[in-house]
Amino acid sequence: MGKEADNKDMDRKKAVRVPAAGVHAGKQGNGVKQAAAVKQPNAVKQAGTAKHSNVKKAGKNRKKSKNIAKKSASVFSKITFKAAMYIIGAVLVVLISRSAFAFGEKIFSEEGMAEKGKGQEVVITIPADASTGEVASILKKNGLIESELVFKIQTMLYEAEIYSGTYTVNTEYSPEEIIEALRPKKEEK
Repeated sequence: MGKEADNKDMDRKKAVRVPAAGVHAGKQGNGVKQAAAVKQPNAVKQAGTAKHSNVKKAGKNRKKSKNIAKKSASVFSKITFKAAMYIIGAVLVVLISRSAFAFGEKIFSEEGMAEKGKGQEVVITIPADASTGEVASILKKNGLIESELVFKIQTMLYEAEIYSGTYTVNTEYSPEEIIEALRPKKEEK
C-alpha cells in the first residue's frame, strides 16, 4: 500500500496541480481576457479621451486662431485708420497752405486789374459815412478790384483813411495805389 498510497498522493498532487494549473491558467486566461477586456475599454476610453482632448485642443487652437485673426484685423484696421487720418491731415495742410499763400499773394499783390499802359480812367463817388465794405463794393462794381474781402484786409494793412468824395482812378492801379488815391489830398502851403 505504500506504493499505491504514494501513487495516489502523486495523482492527487497532479490532480491538484492540474486543476490548479488549469484554474491558474484559466484565471490567467480569464485574467488576460479580463485585462484585455478591461484594457480594451480603457484603451477605447483613453483613445476616446485622447480624441476628445485632441478635439478640445483643436477647438482651443481654432479659438486662439480666430482671436489672433480678430486681434490682427483690429490692429490692422487701427493702423489703416491712423494712416488715413495722417494722409487726410497732410492733404488738408497742403490745401490750406496753398489757399493761404494764394490769398496772401492777392493781398500783397501790386498788380492792378488792367495791364500797365492799357488801363482806363474811372470816376467813382464815395458817399458820406461809407463803410470799408461799401467802398470795396463800389470799387468792385467799377472793375478796380478783384475781391472785396481782400480789399478790406488791405485797407487794414495799409491803414487806409478813405473819405467821401468823387475820385478818378485808373484800372491799372494796384490796391495800394487805389487806397492812396482815395485818401484826401493834403493841401500844400
